[in-house]
Amino acid sequence: MLRVLFGIFVVLLLHLPIQKNCSFVTNIVCCIFFEDKNMTSGNMVLIKTVISVYYRISFLALLLFVISAVCAQAQKEAEIWAVGSGNQFNFQSGNIVISAFTGNPNAKATICDKEGNLVLYSDGHTIWNSNNEILINGEELIKPDESFNNPPVFIPYPQKEGWYILIYEEDKLNTTAGLYNNKLYYAEINTNTYGGRGEVVSKNIKIHDNYHSGPTIAGYCNNSYYWLIIDRNDNVVSDFKRDRIYFYKIDENGVSVTPKINDEIDIGNSGNYKLSPDGDKFFFSYQTNAEQSLTHQIVDFDFTNGNLYNFRNAALDINYLVEFSADSRMCYYFLGANLVQIDAGFSDSKNTLNSAKSILTISTDTLVVFPGIDLQLAPDGKIYFLYFDIHDQKTKLGRIKYPNKGGDACGVEIDFYT
Repeated sequence: MLRVLFGIFVVLLLHLPIQKNCSFVTNIVCCIFFEDKNMTSGNMVLIKTVISVYYRISFLALLLFVISAVCAQAQKEAEIWAVGSGNQFNFQSGNIVISAFTGNPNAKATICDKEGNLVLYSDGHTIWNSNNEILINGEELIKPDESFNNPPVFIPYPQKEGWYILIYEEDKLNTTAGLYNNKLYYAEINTNTYGGRGEVVSKNIKIHDNYHSGPTIAGYCNNSYYWLIIDRNDNVVSDFKRDRIYFYKIDENGVSVTPKINDEIDIGNSGNYKLSPDGDKFFFSYQTNAEQSLTHQIVDFDFTNGNLYNFRNAALDINYLVEFSADSRMCYYFLGANLVQIDAGFSDSKNTLNSAKSILTISTDTLVVFPGIDLQLAPDGKIYFLYFDIHDQKTKLGRIKYPNKGGDACGVEIDFYT
């Protein structure tokens, strides 16, 4: 049974900013390794590469991206990213500013108000306000000795001013009878109480369990409701014999206890879930029960009812995660040493695959064969990515300045920050 392992060596890209549209998108997915009894030499090279890079990186290893929620241009809930090692990315000026994060240096999720001012942050165990005060009932989201693979994510509570939802997990990092011992929870937070200190009104409300990958979340227009999409390891259940995709609607009543379930595809394992900023496209990777090779799909998503339709192949292979442009038209991923752009606007597999263009090639050596690590859309409309420079032996930050544009016009910039 293939297992998706997250954050073994480095915590990577954890949330997705959006702009220019009426949606809110975030996801909780890390660098993934597929581990099973038939692990190939290619898998081993990937793991060796990551281990090699891990021991030679600067604070950027934890920098990109331990981030929380992301919002439409009209709102600024994602203006501040706590990125590890006591640092932050601040987009309040319209451009990225890298500076010290004054809160707990272990913060892995943040959310701002509609003006872009920090409101809350969390390390997955505790919730603090912007004054670095622990919220009433804000400790022990999970037990101190428990861990998680996917960092927490804040979203504004639909239709409730000053209220927020924190989605977080508990993972025992083992399996029992083929079931993964992980659980996804949410907490309800009211920042209007106790003189603005705020309180966690309820916590440990179970959403989901027994999943390979972390969820992706998208919000509609004024964040009046959201969809949370996640897989479930249902192929160990004799009645199903395949994994299924679950769709949870989040509205003013919280997270729905009755998800929509898609079981149209023969899924043995899946991961790499990503909703586009418009919420109309869904990317995921999966492996059937019969085949070891991965298939990478872009699917159209009906935000009004949570249905998937029009499946098409989106990539022959990818290194890690994908990212969409702010207008949801272009999709980016690393393939080997190449940063690739595809046009997600096509409705068929042939034209989607034929649109693939390499917009950057990064130098490699025998040890570092996958130098591009991950990509993340930011509130400034640019996509930031990590890569390892074999010449300087450093992990560096690059960016795509105009990701809505096709080909070289997208403007890739490397060595933006070391």
